[in-house]
Amino acid sequence: MYNICKVIEDLLPLYIEDLTNDENTELINEHLLGCDNCKRKLQEMKEDFIAASNNAKEAPDFLEGETIEEKALSVTNSISKYQNILILSLSAVLILFAVVVASLPVPFLYTFPLIVFAPFVSRLLYYKTWPLLLICFLCSLLGGAIGEGFLTSGWTSLAMGQMLLMCFGLVSGILLKISIPQKVTVWDKSPYIIYTLIFLGLGCLINSFFCGNPVSYLIAQNKVSAYVTKAYPNSKVNITGIFYAHGGYTAKLSKGDEIFSIDVIRQGYIQDNYNRDRATSYRVSYGKMVEIALRSRIIGEYISVVAGDETLSKALLNNIIGPSDMDLIINFSYSKDEDTYKNPPRVLSQDKFLELSKKVVQVLADLKIAYKDINFQGNGVDIKEMNLFLKDGLIKESITENLYH
Repeated sequence: MYNICKVIEDLLPLYIEDLTNDENTELINEHLLGCDNCKRKLQEMKEDFIAASNNAKEAPDFLEGETIEEKALSVTNSISKYQNILILSLSAVLILFAVVVASLPVPFLYTFPLIVFAPFVSRLLYYKTWPLLLICFLCSLLGGAIGEGFLTSGWTSLAMGQMLLMCFGLVSGILLKISIPQKVTVWDKSPYIIYTLIFLGLGCLINSFFCGNPVSYLIAQNKVSAYVTKAYPNSKVNITGIFYAHGGYTAKLSKGDEIFSIDVIRQGYIQDNYNRDRATSYRVSYGKMVEIALRSRIIGEYISVVAGDETLSKALLNNIIGPSDMDLIINFSYSKDEDTYKNPPRVLSQDKFLELSKKVVQVLADLKIAYKDINFQGNGVDIKEMNLFLKDGLIKESITENLYH
């Protein structure tokens, strides 16, 4: 009897709404004649049904005239509208975050191709392409400005590059989204999946060409750490950062007050630049010292000095040379002010160029500043570059001129 009562109780909601078939209706009627418990259940369900019907009739005025289906559709549309706005906002934040990370030289983080995957994920979440494309365009402009600055010439190219990478992500999202609702086999969806992977892979490959990738970054970091431990066991050398450039990684290190670098080339070869960087730092410091000394004695002229010419720098790349072996390149600038945008170029005549060259030699002799050779450079009357080598003699006939572009 317990089982039949349970079956009857399950059928009572349909019985009340007259939705049972003739056979079940007859079975329920016969059972109700001899079961007071089921009669009580039926009466309670009828009261609940009548109360629910009355509540439905007392609907608010603004919903009067609408069917239940129309009311449900209206509520669904409102919820869907706010959901779309929320998803689009989250997508904009995700794309902006990816662009900011890609625009700033943040070690390790910017090696991730977030700028490709952020639009890809956004397109899977949001069903329209044009709003996302507009967000990508605006964020790429902002990313170019963050990475290079609006006043530099490279910000537009960086913005275009970021936009290109984001388009790879958007197209990948579109292709994969097309295949999702199709009620077909995985084999029939395979072309869309393959094209999706191709576009994603191509975007990541282009991104890694400029920024590297997380795996190679960690490998380079481990190689540098192992090399520093082995090469500088008794020295306190700190790795201040690892950066990707020209197909390899460069680690910046500090050893006391000295700063130097270690290059990790593609094949994993380690190039220690400690001696080279020390030599370069010394040459730069020596050139700056000579430059300050000359400016203090030759008033009214802007003079720049580079210590060590190109040939010497290549031959003695890893050696610190003494002042007596140092070649000097002394340039008489266009203007007295370093900012040539504010001051128009001042063109030197050969006579003035020769006079300044002789004055420099005299000042260096008075200050007992050592050097090996000097190459004087300046701009001639017809915007020509003039050169004068000390070893050739400080005479007007030794001045050579080349067209300056």
